[in-house]
Amino acid sequence: MQHQSRDALKHMIGLEYDLVRTAHEPFLFVIVKQRRLSPHSVEKLAYYYILDKCVYRAPTVHAVCVARVRTASEHLSLAFDRMRTARGWTLPKDYFWTHAPEDARTRREKGEEAVKRLRRAQAVEGAFAAMDRLSS
Repeated sequence: MQHQSRDALKHMIGLEYDLVRTAHEPFLFVIVKQRRLSPHSVEKLAYYYILDKCVYRAPTVHAVCVARVRTASEHLSLAFDRMRTARGWTLPKDYFWTHAPEDARTRREKGEEAVKRLRRAQAVEGAFAAMDRLSS
């Protein structure tokens, strides 16, 4: 088996791992676990990605959607809580809003955290795009 070409593997059936080519290759590698049923048909079982020398199993589309909906729901809940506490009513003023000012350090920390989240999201979306190209 060691002296045969890579094309000989295509004629075998069973479990195999294959490296997917990505644009972010020095930093991100995507590996697909698949079951070869015949020389021309494979069944994708799982995706893995290697990011900063750590191997992770890629989440399913369902898990990603659930996580994003949950995050959006939490942010909406926090926004409604802040709106409820900032709202007031008095007879002479009717309804009014009070807002606590944020200091510059808090805004800078939030901005740095947002940049880190964006970079992680771009890396994961790049992996998903590679997986999508592979499966189609």
